[in-house]
Amino acid sequence: MERVDEIRLEAVVGSGDIAEIVAAIRASHPYEEPAFDLYPLRPQPVRGIGRIGALAQPTTLAQLARKLKRATHSSCVQIVGPADRRVARAVIVGGSAGTLPFRVALGSNDVVVTGEIRHHDALTIRRHDATAIALGHWASERPVLEPLAHKLTGALKGITFRISKFDRDAFEPV
Repeated sequence: MERVDEIRLEAVVGSGDIAEIVAAIRASHPYEEPAFDLYPLRPQPVRGIGRIGALAQPTTLAQLARKLKRATHSSCVQIVGPADRRVARAVIVGGSAGTLPFRVALGSNDVVVTGEIRHHDALTIRRHDATAIALGHWASERPVLEPLAHKLTGALKGITFRISKFDRDAFEPV
């Protein structure tokens, strides 16, 4: 039996650097076969709360905001970023996005589409050089009700789902 002093070293590294790091460990370690473990640190996927995807055609932030305003019947749409900025990819989160869009790398051609955006989250979006559209909380969630009612009606036989005609946006435009 042999006892030797050892040092435990832990590091977080990018997945693209692993091969080079393993080669360096093997080249500099005094044993023929060094002991090391690799643990991927990937976040668990978040399902069901949003979508990310390329727009069918790149457009300006203002054009997309106007199109979404018409489609969702929003009474007051706000944008974050220059109106003439070209956008090609959308990060969509209904309701209040909070910090969820920041789980993906945002870039200059990205637009976050959501219901409402807090002031400091809007500043963070600008720091990422991205843009955003806030449709209003109600307007961003309302479009899902009809497909959801249809899906539930198919899954739960004998139960009828109706969408309220009285539900409305709590805010009024000035």
